[in-house]
Amino acid sequence: MAASIRANYFFRAIGNTVLRRNPPFISRGIPFLYRSEKASLKNITSDIGRQTITTSVIRWDEINEESESNEQHPQRQELTEAELLQAIEYLNSEEFIKRYGDKPIWANYKRNHKGRIPPKETRKRCIRGNGEKQQICGNPCPICRDSNLVLHYKNIKLLEQFICPHSWNIYSTYRTGLCRRQHKALCATIEKARQYGVLPFSVPYIEYKYEDYYQDETSPKDKKRSVDI
Repeated sequence: MAASIRANYFFRAIGNTVLRRNPPFISRGIPFLYRSEKASLKNITSDIGRQTITTSVIRWDEINEESESNEQHPQRQELTEAELLQAIEYLNSEEFIKRYGDKPIWANYKRNHKGRIPPKETRKRCIRGNGEKQQICGNPCPICRDSNLVLHYKNIKLLEQFICPHSWNIYSTYRTGLCRRQHKALCATIEKARQYGVLPFSVPYIEYKYEDYYQDETSPKDKKRSVDI
């Protein structure tokens, strides 16, 4: 392996000197030099092998996946009763009315995107990291930009802003502009509120086959039975 590396450097040095002193020699001497360099490189790659390169890449990917998983699932602290009451009272405060007015919190929000048409899917999350390493991206979603807004099944006034009053369906991220992480938490809190009976929800219409439960008196089966008796 050491001999092949030395030969590679030797042929490169000869090629550089030939190009400087005698440019017309390019068409004759250069192909021979390139062939020798290719042969030496093949020997080097055969000695090294491919396993060392692939294993290093896999290890690096595993480290990145672990760091991303830690960022995606930060430690959630449970709210106290005082913090929950403060979040509910914030929706009736003057500060909230000055900032949002009578409209929902996502009404005046505008997403930053390239081109005219916004993408269907929003970003994964607006806040990354925990504690001192916490980072907030530019133009966060309507819930991430205001720390006083808390998603809780008792905070009904906030949850009603993301539900259609006619069909009782949850608005999509394309309309509200929420990041996917907050939208997932929003759907979970709304389902929890519906289970507690705080929010209304629509039940799908089911058509029952009453023939399975009731039988007519004039059915052919009853006639046969009456005749047999």
